Amino acid sequence: MPRKISGNPKNQNQNQNQNNTGGDVHYTEKRQKNNDAVKKSREKTRQKAKETMDKVSQLKQENEMLEERIKLLAKELTFLKDIFMAHAGSAHGITVDDMEIKGLLEEDEELMSGSEY
Repeated sequence: MPRKISGNPKNQNQNQNQNNTGGDVHYTEKRQKNNDAVKKSREKTRQKAKETMDKVSQLKQENEMLEERIKLLAKELTFLKDIFMAHAGSAHGITVDDMEIKGLLEEDEELMSGSEY
C-alpha cells in the first residue's frame, strides 16, 4: 500500500534536511538576520513617524505665533494710519479723540506685553 503524503512536499524536503543535519543552522541564521532586519526597519519607521509628528507640532505652534503677530501688526497699521490721518486732518478739524486712538494704544500695549516674538 502506498504511503500517504501529508502537507507540502517542499516543506518535507526542508524537514528532512533539518533532520539529517540536526537542524539547519544556515536557515536559522538567515531567519535571525531577517528578524533583526525587520525589527530595525520597523523601529526606523516608528522613529521617522515620531520626527514627523514633532515637526508638525512645532510648525503648528510657529503658525499660531505668526498669526498673533499678524493681528498685532494689523492693529499697529490701523493705529499708524489713524495718527497720520489725525496729523493730516488736524487742519480740517479732526481730533485724535475722534479716531479712538487711545483705545487702540491700550489694546496694543496689552498684546505686546502678553506675546513673545
